Amino acid sequence: MRILQLVHGHIKTSFGGSEHAAFALHHAYKCNQNAWILTPGVEDPADKSPGDLKLPSRSHPLKLVGKDAEERDRQLASLLQEIQPQVIHLHHYLHFGVDIIAALKRLWPEAIVVLTLHEYLLLCAHNGQMLKRGSNRICNNPEPEACSNCFEGLDLNLFEQRNFAAQTALKSCDGLISPSHYLLTVMQQQFCLPAETRVIENGLPLELLQRCRQSRDETSNATPSLNRFAFFGRASELKGLLVMLQACYLMSLSDTGSFQLQIFGGGLELEPAAIQHRIHSLIAACGEHIELHGRYQQMQIPQLMQQCDWVIVPSIWWENSPVVIQEAFACHKPVIGSNHGGIAEKINGRGGLGFQPNDAANLASRMAEAIGNVQLHRCLQKQMAPPFSIEACAAQHLKFYEELMQSHACG
Repeated sequence: MRILQLVHGHIKTSFGGSEHAAFALHHAYKCNQNAWILTPGVEDPADKSPGDLKLPSRSHPLKLVGKDAEERDRQLASLLQEIQPQVIHLHHYLHFGVDIIAALKRLWPEAIVVLTLHEYLLLCAHNGQMLKRGSNRICNNPEPEACSNCFEGLDLNLFEQRNFAAQTALKSCDGLISPSHYLLTVMQQQFCLPAETRVIENGLPLELLQRCRQSRDETSNATPSLNRFAFFGRASELKGLLVMLQACYLMSLSDTGSFQLQIFGGGLELEPAAIQHRIHSLIAACGEHIELHGRYQQMQIPQLMQQCDWVIVPSIWWENSPVVIQEAFACHKPVIGSNHGGIAEKINGRGGLGFQPNDAANLASRMAEAIGNVQLHRCLQKQMAPPFSIEACAAQHLKFYEELMQSHACG
């Protein structure tokens, strides 16, 4: 099978979930398939590897369409002719322009076109996070008029064009994949989707799962105090860092007892100065209860998670399917997470505790409930399903491709 994947950033320079998912699948496909992956940018002959392709392209940040679509499509046509893919799978359209999906169908109708939704960007111009600008309250009505009110001063027509471009792109897809049922349901409520859809979770690399298993074996006989919490991911307000720190501050004022929170992740320097100040002030107020660490690599996860008993996922937005939840479960660490969106779907009854989103007092209550609670810890561990590997993920994708190709041939 000849498979071409597109994603908006290269794994060497961009570390988001969709980039990880696309490149993990690409490496899995290379074992038995003819596989290529395409990212926006200019080829560097000194850094070129087989199957790793670049296409110069930029898109309008709000309209999402390509800024120089004619030149993009000219180069794209040549590339498609050379590769002759049977499957074209987009993990993202950012920088390419969402209109590249219809262009792919027009330029190479022989292939099936599949899109994976990794967040809500087609719905929400505010970075796809479904939060009202300024207040960061959840938006449940992402219509063009509401978007125009959110982006005060911008013409309603811009958001109507954006919505039309998104719907046109979705109509051009032969199949749609979502890592969570929640995201798929939200999209179904707003758009007309392709007839063929699948929910396929993102898989974890085999090497990571092996390290997680080894880590569990090494600590299986330990008797933890169950008072060690940890956060993994980008250190930002949207990821719930302020809510979590406020919860820790409340706990530090109570008679909860000793506890420790370790924060693993970078990006704090990218936050607005006011947010950085609040975060550092809360960390200082919590004293020895909190340790702030920097960036980490995914393969360090098992070693780092050995140092905690509970993983906190406090995002104030819905999320889709945060990979940190899978990583935590692979390490047999229960999750305390915001009880909404894809987070709730992934943890409730499956190895986690939910708390009221954006509610520091409720999170503090959940954390206090968790400390020293051996029975709860073991109960949540028993709920955890076996980790989902990238090999199993690739197999589900290939099966979906084959079904679509059969329908495509019959059609």
